[in-house]
Amino acid sequence: MKTINILETMRKHSAETQSAELALIIEVLTTYNVRISEILNCICENVYENRFVILKASKQSADIIIRDKELLKKFIKLKANRTGLLITNVNYQTVYNYIKNTYGHLFKNFKSSKNNKVTHAFRYLNILDITDDKSIKSILHHNSVKSQKYYKKTKKGE
Repeated sequence: MKTINILETMRKHSAETQSAELALIIEVLTTYNVRISEILNCICENVYENRFVILKASKQSADIIIRDKELLKKFIKLKANRTGLLITNVNYQTVYNYIKNTYGHLFKNFKSSKNNKVTHAFRYLNILDITDDKSIKSILHHNSVKSQKYYKKTKKGE
């Protein structure tokens, strides 16, 4: 009986941790326009308590510095695994499915492949009314003008 109770407690803790990690990921995605992988690859060495979190960029983008104190507290609460990764109960597919199932209705009007609608969804929303190329480049943390063109005129019918 004790083993069953221990397993149930572990399962419950894991589910709570997964929910907290998903909430943090969504908050970062909607605010900082980063890639899912950049959040999932955050390691404990890049969390500077009471100062900031550095999300290491991928695809030749710039690193993202998170200075928001509330988000910083959430990163600090995470417990790293053996490899130093902070997000340990959520993988890319879990995030993808969560966004698709929870926020998919927000992205129906975007012309893009199904995968891009989900993985880039919050980026599309965050630059929706912005037309200045330099601002789009800065908001999306893109160094390439070529890559930012995919975000312009993303609504169906445009």
